[in-house]
Amino acid sequence: METTSREFLDYIKNTKGSSTNTILAYRSDLAQLNKVFSEELQRKASPADIRIETIRMYTEWLSEQGYRPATMARKIAAVRSYIDYLVRFDIIKDPGMDKILQTESTPRRKPRILTKDEIQRLLEAPREKKTPRNIRDSAILAVLFKTGLRAADLVGLQMSDLDREAGMILREEPETNLKLADAGAILEQYLMEGRPHLARNREENAVFLNQRGSQLSRQALWLIVKRWAKKAMLGNEVSPHTLRHTLAYSLLQEGVSRKVVQSILGLSSPNSIRVLSKLDEKEETE
Repeated sequence: METTSREFLDYIKNTKGSSTNTILAYRSDLAQLNKVFSEELQRKASPADIRIETIRMYTEWLSEQGYRPATMARKIAAVRSYIDYLVRFDIIKDPGMDKILQTESTPRRKPRILTKDEIQRLLEAPREKKTPRNIRDSAILAVLFKTGLRAADLVGLQMSDLDREAGMILREEPETNLKLADAGAILEQYLMEGRPHLARNREENAVFLNQRGSQLSRQALWLIVKRWAKKAMLGNEVSPHTLRHTLAYSLLQEGVSRKVVQSILGLSSPNSIRVLSKLDEKEETE
């Protein structure tokens, strides 16, 4: 992607006449895109790795960083312009990419919040069959909702991060340890009945494993949530980030302070919490 990014920047400079400020901003934005993709793939990313799912995951990753709407809009505009360039010059030929260029615009200010009934349907969806993969997916959904972990943090979760007896996820600062609550029992079932069937390498320390016995990727996690949301008839807009929003909103409704919610979710910026608080205030006045 580094080569095509440079070629794209030359193109918008020499052919489109873009300003120096735009080029500098887009260079930074595309470097960020490349870094996130490469970390996800655990290798250098290429244009061939760009898919509708990966772009949507990237926009969700951006929203998790607490950027202001204007910054988010610019970053997504940079990616859209880059993809438009790749499609125009047949560097990528995904027929569905036109759709993503039309639909992925400025991020919505009103996040999707699941109702209690929708959450229940989502959590119960994988429990219809007791296969290792379904047990794993059930644990994933429960842990995501009960802890509010980011997608990257969940797939990066290691066995050494768990205090199984106390039902806790351990963090560097003990006061920020996460309680698993009733998700602890579901996770324990996975560790006892699901993970052993997926594990192929005893040295693999990741909690959540794929079919090959390796650490689950963020893309796989994204698809898992999408799969069960579809099964529960919740539409196409549910993602790991939706569960974080829903947990935060639920806590705010219960009277938990913004500062505490921000700490639980591990947010460095309170921007997302402010959006949810305003959403709550709006509903109370309607």
